[in-house]
Amino acid sequence: MTTSNRFTVTRQALVETEVSPVSYRMTESGNLLLDFGKAAFGTLLVPGCDGRKKLVVHLGEMLSSKGELEREPPGTIRYCRIEQKITANQTTVRLVIPPDERNTGPAAIKMPAEIGEVLPFRYAEIEVPEGIDAMAVRQVFVHYPFDDNAARFESSDETLNAVWELCKYSIKATTFCGVYVDGDRERIPYEGDAYINQLGHYGVDSEYALARYTHEYLIQNPTWPTEWQLHSVMMAWMDYLYTSETASLETFYDDLCVKCLIDLAREDGLISTETELCTRDLEQRLHFYGDTYIFGHGLRDLVDWPPGSFQESGQGERDNHEMLPV
Repeated sequence: MTTSNRFTVTRQALVETEVSPVSYRMTESGNLLLDFGKAAFGTLLVPGCDGRKKLVVHLGEMLSSKGELEREPPGTIRYCRIEQKITANQTTVRLVIPPDERNTGPAAIKMPAEIGEVLPFRYAEIEVPEGIDAMAVRQVFVHYPFDDNAARFESSDETLNAVWELCKYSIKATTFCGVYVDGDRERIPYEGDAYINQLGHYGVDSEYALARYTHEYLIQNPTWPTEWQLHSVMMAWMDYLYTSETASLETFYDDLCVKCLIDLAREDGLISTETELCTRDLEQRLHFYGDTYIFGHGLRDLVDWPPGSFQESGQGERDNHEMLPV
C-alpha cells in the first residue's frame, strides 16, 4: 500500500515564457482583442492599469462568427471571463485564473502555488482598453523546460510540416503540470496516455526526467483500467532503452512484475479480471486502495469509448462491442 511516493529522478522547475501578441484589433463591442498565435496554458499580464479599480478580461480558444471571443464554445473548448480588482498604485496586473472544479479535484496534479492556476487560451479580450498598450500585453506560457532547437523536420509538403510543428508544440504545451496529464479535462496522469507522451517527447527533445517522473508516479498512483497497468512495463522499458540507466528498474522491479498481471493468467494464458485470481491482495500490490488512491475501485477493463444512453442500443461510442471476460 502506497503511503509516500518514491522517485529516482528530480524534475526541473516549471518556467514561464512571456509571449507577445501576433496581432490585435478593436471589436464591434469596443473591446481590445489580442491574438497570441497559439493556445498555451497560462495567464495574462496586463500593464498600463494605472488608476483603474478593476480589469475585465475574457480568455479563450475560439472566435465567434462576429470575430469576437466565443462566450459559449462547444465541447471542452475553453472560455473564461475574469473580473479582477486592482489595488492602489498597481500598474501591471497578472490575472488570477479561477480553479475549475473538475480538473482541480483530489486526483488532479496541482499547479505550484508560486505559479497559480492556468487556463488554455489563444485569445484575450479586454474591456475598456483605454490606456493599455496592446503590444505590451503578454500571454504567460507555463511549461516544463523545453529545447526548441533539439529537433527539426522539413519536407516538401507544407501540410506535413504543419502537422509536425503542431505535434512538437503540443508536447511542449501540455507539460504545464510538470507531469504528463490528460490535458485540461481532469489533469490526471493515465498510463496509456503517458506512454504516448513519453515517446512523443523523446522524439522532439533530449529530455527524460519528466517521462520517468510521470512513470514512477503512475506506478504508485495507478489509474483503474486493466490495460493501463501493462503500459507501466512498456514505459519502464523505453526509459531504459533511451537512457541506459537502471536505477528506476532496480527500484520498481517488484512493482513492475505485478504490473505484468501474470497473477491474472488463466490456464490458457489469457488475462481476466473476472476470476477468483483478481483478489484484493493483488490490487493492493498494484497500489490500489492505498492512502493516495482516490478512484474508489480496483481493476476494470477499458474499451474506448464509454457506453452511453444517447443511442437506442445504449452502446454509446463502443460500436456495439460486447464486453467479455477477456
